[in-house]
Amino acid sequence: MNIKEISEDRLVIFKDKNTLTIKEHEKLISLMQQIEESMMPILNVNVSYNAVTVQWDIFKMDVNDVKENIQTLIKNLDHIKIETLEKKIVEIPVCYDSEFGIDQDKFDMPIEELIELHTKNEYRVYMLGFLPGFMYLGGLDKRLYKERLDTPRKKIDKGSVGIAGGQTGVYPQNAPGGWNIIGRTPIEMVKEGIPIVRPGNYVKFNSITIDEYRRLNNDKNN
Repeated sequence: MNIKEISEDRLVIFKDKNTLTIKEHEKLISLMQQIEESMMPILNVNVSYNAVTVQWDIFKMDVNDVKENIQTLIKNLDHIKIETLEKKIVEIPVCYDSEFGIDQDKFDMPIEELIELHTKNEYRVYMLGFLPGFMYLGGLDKRLYKERLDTPRKKIDKGSVGIAGGQTGVYPQNAPGGWNIIGRTPIEMVKEGIPIVRPGNYVKFNSITIDEYRRLNNDKNN
């Protein structure tokens, strides 16, 4: 692994290749957890597809000491067995009604096939980013790959489920965006400031009717 400073209080630990196996990704997650549990004055640590980003309190530890500590943790990874993470699956209900799936017509298939393809897999959470609780999921069926919109929308509604390239995800709040929207979930992606998933978890989408969506949405708001 390589270490690179990106600011006076941040650095990134990364693998040379952009795509990793699940075991390699679990190794990054293990490194993230060890950094979180270390005695270093860590303010924030996040894992992505091929990297771990670390922020620390520069008034309590300088960059050279942080690097030295992280290099030791990396070396220790090579001498310990990385256990396969317990598979946690978070189920997310999605209404694929055309009222919500405003980009369904961009997919050259019947809506029934789109729903079947999107709900059949368990998607691995590789990273959170862009917005708090916005998850980047791997495992999308290639028949659903679709490039981002040429012109992003100024507002995507909270809970919208979208596809961009080979990724799928859920907008945790109203925000601008260029993903192709195929449905909407009534559940919150962030509860009491904490995302409902972490990197290494899996997500399973379940199709619901618009009446079920409205009921769940009403229950959430009451």
